[in-house]
Amino acid sequence: MLRQIGRHSVGLRRYTTAGSRDSRVLTGSVYGTQEINLFNRPTSPEVEVKLEPSETAKVNGKVAMEPRIPNKLIRQVRQLFPDRDSLHARVSLADSVGRTRIGIVPLGPQDMTVKKRKDANILNALLADPLASDQKWYDAFLARIASKDIVLSPGKYTGHGTQNSRWDMSLPSPFLKEVDVDILEATSFSDSLDNIRDCHWIIYVGEGEGLKAWPSVNLRDLAEDDFVAIVNATLTVDSAEAFEAVSLLRESPSNSPRYLELWQKSNFEQLSRAMKRMSANHDRALRYSIYQTCRDLCASDLSKESLMKGEADTIKTLRSEWARNAHRELQTVLKQQLLKWRHSELPWYKLYWRIDDVDGITRDSLEYAFLPASRQSMCYLLGRIDGFACTTPNAPEPLSDGIYGLNPVEHWDNPSDDVIGETLEELDETLVSELHSRAYHEFLKIVLGIQLPTVVIPALGVYLYDLSLYNMGSIAAFGVVWGCFKLQKTWDALCSDFSVAVFEKARASINSCEQLIWSRWEGKAIEEKERVDDRKKLVAEMEEAITK
Repeated sequence: MLRQIGRHSVGLRRYTTAGSRDSRVLTGSVYGTQEINLFNRPTSPEVEVKLEPSETAKVNGKVAMEPRIPNKLIRQVRQLFPDRDSLHARVSLADSVGRTRIGIVPLGPQDMTVKKRKDANILNALLADPLASDQKWYDAFLARIASKDIVLSPGKYTGHGTQNSRWDMSLPSPFLKEVDVDILEATSFSDSLDNIRDCHWIIYVGEGEGLKAWPSVNLRDLAEDDFVAIVNATLTVDSAEAFEAVSLLRESPSNSPRYLELWQKSNFEQLSRAMKRMSANHDRALRYSIYQTCRDLCASDLSKESLMKGEADTIKTLRSEWARNAHRELQTVLKQQLLKWRHSELPWYKLYWRIDDVDGITRDSLEYAFLPASRQSMCYLLGRIDGFACTTPNAPEPLSDGIYGLNPVEHWDNPSDDVIGETLEELDETLVSELHSRAYHEFLKIVLGIQLPTVVIPALGVYLYDLSLYNMGSIAAFGVVWGCFKLQKTWDALCSDFSVAVFEKARASINSCEQLIWSRWEGKAIEEKERVDDRKKLVAEMEEAITK
């Protein structure tokens, strides 16, 4: 636009991409210079990484360059690193083949009208074509509403295309065509996160916190600044002066001197060149931000390695404590419950009317007393191991009040880890079923083989042969008593065998849990060490690709 006006103004100052103090901010690394930290991404002091094209390259958004970090390395990030600071979203964006998109995002509370939104006049001035004969598309653009995000693309004016969370609009803007990018005009940061994450660069307008680690520029608009110091502002413009300049030139080309004065004063030429640089370097900047996040995560892995040594001693102590508590629970809770089950809940004489409920009563007793606290604390220990040796680089908080007092275990991610629960199911399917079957068999054998015959036969002798009632009654009483004595002895033997078998299963499950705790820790430690080594290797390959 300045070149067009230059034909009508002798005093037009010619802008270049380097050499002047005004443009010094755009020279050097994309991630900052000593003068102004424009792109808010300082490089490490050891290696100064240049991610922008050389000064001889034209910053028109069409610089053909291979990315320094290849796709084969970028695609490994998702598998090896956690999703810190939207890392996986940046990986997906870097690996996509869509158009380049720059987002202009207001920070802080925003009015939902275009006239009062901080980013409105910025685009009103940037996208204008004041010397064009057809201004209908620009008038329609000025009349846009701000209820949804708008994605602006270069092309023939097509009006609004409605999407779920945004509008799409094509504009014949010279700036859009020259830069060859899509521009997202966001309504607000919090309401537009899904669309903002599709942007390769983000220009934040105002004061606040945006997406961490994303390639971004902080913009200070003097027209909207309420005299609040924006410490992190890296580029200052005045959208009111820029839009006034565009409006004057639309009124008449004779206003070009005033236009030039206001345009240069607004510092929009700096913003224009910055966006051209963003277009030219969007892929490298995005990939470098991925590298920086991976490098930071690797740095946290180094401290985690030292923490794992101390955690190994902690796990060993917790395992010993768990085993002691489990054996104590075995002798107190389980043993006492089996005695209560044997003498109170299901004594031998209750078999006469509860023989069909032997399995149900026994199952309820075992579920209540078969190491419930140890089962819960086992879940905690395995969760602590998985939590420490997972992809999250934060160590667990130290224990202060023991490992009990937990809520009941409702679900295990891996059912095979629930050793005590599996043992309980095995008891239900084997010992409990066997106890019920044997008790039923012995009960019928005693009742039908001893007690019933000794009652029926004497009764028939009295009725059919007029035998002495006293003698026959004595025989019947002897049969009933003998049957009860036999049932008591048989039931006591069955209960003793069952209790011993349950105790053996409980001890075996405790030993299996101890082995599982330690093998899980050793396996996770080896797995984490391999993961850390793979991360270091990937970051080293990224650094090698960057410094070539």
